[in-house]
Amino acid sequence: MNVKVGMTDGQDLGQWCYVSAQCGGAHPVNEHVSWKQCESGKDVLSREKSVQELLRMADDNDLLYPVLFKGAYLTWDSTDWANMKYYMKKNNGKLNHYSFPPAVRTKMDVHRKSGNPVIFAGPGGGMPFGVWEGDDLYEINENLDFTMWKMANGVDFFLKPSKMANISLYMGAPGISLQVKHDFSACSCLPWQKTYQEEKVKCGESNEVGPVQGNNTGEGDKNFNCRPFYESIKEPICMNVKVGMTDGQDLGQWCYVSAQCGGAHPVNEHVSWKQCESGKDVLSREKSVQELLRMADDNDLLYPVLFKGAYLTWDSTDWANMKYYMKKNNGKLNHYSFPPAVRTKMDVHRKSGNPVIFAGPGGGMPFGVWEGDDLYEINENLDFTMWKMANGVDFFLKPSKMANISLYAARAH
Repeated sequence: MNVKVGMTDGQDLGQWCYVSAQCGGAHPVNEHVSWKQCESGKDVLSREKSVQELLRMADDNDLLYPVLFKGAYLTWDSTDWANMKYYMKKNNGKLNHYSFPPAVRTKMDVHRKSGNPVIFAGPGGGMPFGVWEGDDLYEINENLDFTMWKMANGVDFFLKPSKMANISLYMGAPGISLQVKHDFSACSCLPWQKTYQEEKVKCGESNEVGPVQGNNTGEGDKNFNCRPFYESIKEPICMNVKVGMTDGQDLGQWCYVSAQCGGAHPVNEHVSWKQCESGKDVLSREKSVQELLRMADDNDLLYPVLFKGAYLTWDSTDWANMKYYMKKNNGKLNHYSFPPAVRTKMDVHRKSGNPVIFAGPGGGMPFGVWEGDDLYEINENLDFTMWKMANGVDFFLKPSKMANISLYAARAH
């Protein structure tokens, strides 16, 4: 998040997060943690998220819109929300930069190229205020009806923070319909955990379990795929239609959506499931290994199911063969040590940018994950498993600790 909530673009101090106290170069806070300046490309920056992504984040975590948006985006110091509305009024309510003064217009052009949304401050830094993203302008305003109801009934002021403000599409570029109240599409992916908790569907009613070549099916799949995986995912993120799919049997990725979503596959009166689309939905197969590891830690997920639920498994070679080929090259990942057919496919895969799985023995562990120039190995944490068995502890205690990941090899340079 922004180092200071409500920072202007003229006083940008960057974004920050807490890290372990062992992180070199970070700013010490106490014996447990430090804080660091985040970097684009290395960390997940909220200012690089779209308005829709922030709204999903607000709903999933029950966050206060004004603080979230001002903690993510920079506030423009060139003009405020009142002036922005004045300039637009001169253009019959349309967002056309030719109706703005030259200095503002020049800065608008620069901002549009950056791609990051920006805030236009409200009166006294409060509400209503504006959010500009691409061709659209949104207005965030207090939900007075909800506030008055809480005051009249003596309810905790911070009950349901995500309902304390509303967001609406104030206006858009010429040709875009105006004054449309923001609402999630019926075809927006639903958060997994919340969908199960609200009993809209039971895990296993759709694609959570099912036959995949080389994988067992039935109750075993449900035990491993539901409780330590799907039922723990807080995000509305798309997963493989079948956990463990190979690239030769790719059925795409899926998520639950409202039963009102046209064109989706009906499940019951509450939900349907849809095939996700790159660019429209958040696809787990487009996440990096580091992003999946953060997701596993944040949601306490089982590594093997998460990685096989996100990435495709190669059907050209398995992990044992991959290690054999690397052994011929002194343990380095050099595609010239591979057979021509595998080498050709490796080149095609590298261009796709998506990580891939190399299957382990019988579809289990250890197995490999290839990303860019690096190969990782995921293996069972036997010490933890044996400790749980010896002490009669729930087998699925701390799923994210049930396997380890290590960097197995890097590409030869």
